[in-house]
Amino acid sequence: NVDITSKDPLARKLRGEFVEFIKRVAPKNSDGEVIEFPDFEETFKVFQESRKSAPQNNRKKDLASRSMNPSKEVVENKIPTDQSWKAVDKIINKLIG
Repeated sequence: NVDITSKDPLARKLRGEFVEFIKRVAPKNSDGEVIEFPDFEETFKVFQESRKSAPQNNRKKDLASRSMNPSKEVVENKIPTDQSWKAVDKIINKLIG
């Protein structure tokens, strides 16, 4: 139930990606030329499954970018504006426990 034959831009894009996928997985001779085509229905299922795994990579990138942002705890522990020795003692006591 997937349209890859119409001239719709999405169908054309999907068709192009599927054709490239077929070229990659089809058996080839020693010159790299396709010698026979795989079962198109099964190959399309594999193609669709491989496309579904792509959003997980986006999720990984999202999590990785979040890890680069300072956490709330780090932001709250900024150096106080009071730079007296009393403030230094408070910081040291807070760190020691």
